[in-house]
Amino acid sequence: LTLAPVNLSCMVPSIPSTAPVESDRYNALRQLAATNDGSPQEDLFDDFGDFIAASQPSSDTTVTSFTTTNAAQSSLLQSDLQEKCLEACVHVLREANDLFKSIDDINVLAEVIGDDRGKRYLEEVVEVERIGRRIISSKTVETDDCELSKQLESLCKALEPFTKPLEHTHMEEEKGAKCGLCQCEQGPAHVKYGINQFHAPCANLFLHVTGELLPLTPVT
Repeated sequence: LTLAPVNLSCMVPSIPSTAPVESDRYNALRQLAATNDGSPQEDLFDDFGDFIAASQPSSDTTVTSFTTTNAAQSSLLQSDLQEKCLEACVHVLREANDLFKSIDDINVLAEVIGDDRGKRYLEEVVEVERIGRRIISSKTVETDDCELSKQLESLCKALEPFTKPLEHTHMEEEKGAKCGLCQCEQGPAHVKYGINQFHAPCANLFLHVTGELLPLTPVT
């Protein structure tokens, strides 16, 4: 049985260390701690993985900057970033849906979702659903995005039997500066990075799924 990790953060960001980043330019946002004592029970859940800690990258991190773009270019880039994030949400939710559909034995399924790591996995899935819905609520939906929106809602509905008991366990949200990715002011765990603010789950989703650098596009 192979269980794919979500690898998203549901942790409140911490103050980053001033020590230089060595092997990973986003080390503070990509800390993975895999543990396995070799027991059959651990093997069953090992592929869920552990979740990365959300914190602000160090100041010497190399980033992609678009600070010289004009307003039209900035608007286009922001729309593109939202679409990439929405695609990432659909990707993660589809993985989760395929994962649970692949477990035929109801007893194994109950054991998986009852395990602490299984619960954390589902909490992360709930956060991804909320990221997707924030994006949909904040943008003018284009043709491609409309199809992504339909896919997201369909996957959310398919995962509802697993996520509904956890729908009120999501991170506390508050109003703040607009997130440079989902483009919403309302959201959890605001992290300032460069000239932008990001919600920690949005930043971790973008980094981990798209593999790209956090953008420094001015948010309008």
